[in-house]
Amino acid sequence: VYSILLVAILAAFLIMIIFFYLNRRDNKQMTTEQTLEKKGLSQHFTLWECFVDMVYNPYLRYLALIVLGYNLVFNLTDVLWTNQLHLHFGDQARELNAYVSKVTLVKGILATLTAVFLSGLSLRHLGWRFTALVTPMILGVTSLLFFPLILGENTWISDLFLSLFNTPLLAMTVLIGGIQNAMTRASKYTVFDATKEIAFIPLPKHEKRKAKAVIDGIGSRIGKSAGSVTLQVMLIF
Repeated sequence: VYSILLVAILAAFLIMIIFFYLNRRDNKQMTTEQTLEKKGLSQHFTLWECFVDMVYNPYLRYLALIVLGYNLVFNLTDVLWTNQLHLHFGDQARELNAYVSKVTLVKGILATLTAVFLSGLSLRHLGWRFTALVTPMILGVTSLLFFPLILGENTWISDLFLSLFNTPLLAMTVLIGGIQNAMTRASKYTVFDATKEIAFIPLPKHEKRKAKAVIDGIGSRIGKSAGSVTLQVMLIF
């Protein structure tokens, strides 16, 4: 725990140093933008105007749906996997933290390797569409393994699995959920975010500002909230 806190503190200081450096370097550009603003050449948009433009623009609407869909599905799978973790480890907080730390480590390694070796090659040789589909394909394949295991718990399937593999079905569910969590997050940080940012490039500058304000600022939060609401409704029924 102390090691994780130390890494988080060091990362926070590194972020502040980089932020300070970038702001000093771009000070001239910021001054130019302020001059344009005084001359009335810089436009300002309200959040409502950005939202209306997104609704009536199919390109922006599809981008928003992609971001909403990812956050909705990941929130659903993440909450269910967390529940399986607590069922499996029970009151063993130390073992639970150790397992989550291992998953986080694997997630970081996968994200680093994907960013350095795979995402750029995929975009150059396989194109934007294939690269954009990597994350939903990972979510789809791992979900086909994860959800049936959850449904099979406390049934004859669980007994059959234990007799055949000498491993509790819950332990396998936790393992598959951990693999899904690590792979999905790693692909999100690399190929998903990269393809999303590339999709903004063809837009005019004013539309790009509006789109990023709504999609990056609100889209992910709405997706997570929608996932939570979906779970609550499912629990009621």
